[in-house]
Amino acid sequence: MSRKPTDSSGMPPRGIRLRQKHPLLHMVEADLPDMAARKALRLMATGRLGDHHQVTPIDILADYGEYQLEKVLDRVFENDQPVIIVTEGLTSYFSLETISEFWCRLAAAMAKRPGSVYLSESYYQPREPVLNTTLKILGSVLGAVTRSEVSFHFQTDEEARQHFLSCGFASATVHDPRSWYGTLPIPESRGEPMVRVIEAGC
Repeated sequence: MSRKPTDSSGMPPRGIRLRQKHPLLHMVEADLPDMAARKALRLMATGRLGDHHQVTPIDILADYGEYQLEKVLDRVFENDQPVIIVTEGLTSYFSLETISEFWCRLAAAMAKRPGSVYLSESYYQPREPVLNTTLKILGSVLGAVTRSEVSFHFQTDEEARQHFLSCGFASATVHDPRSWYGTLPIPESRGEPMVRVIEAGC
């Protein structure tokens, strides 16, 4: 693992932990301009900002300009070596139609760097009517607070897999947290987990 751009909301410490565990990792954290500036200042204040841990502004919906997805990738990674791209706490704030446009562009950009991998979480639509209605209401409230459109995009693993393939990814694997119980230190759900990790490759 040598290069990993991540587009994340807020300032999670995962980037710092990954760099500590993998000192040769080239970490690039990408966020909206204001948040990217705050992250850069925080890393600079702790002496962690440098050639192997960078921060760059991005707007995943931009069709042109310096914050456009394609231009950011070309700017921070000057050659065609594969990258690992992670989005966390991002995709559920957009409708499926809107975020799919980003996924299609991302797949096309990754195809220029064969061997690249995209990782993201996806929260499923509950099958139980009462829970589904409750979460839709909570999603509407959260969307109003964040001025975004909180969405639950899929209901099944196969639906999610097929959708990512339709966006242009060469492969798509849906990881169920239950497969990692006892292996990773993650919470164990009493029922079927609502979250999945999507791994899409080019």
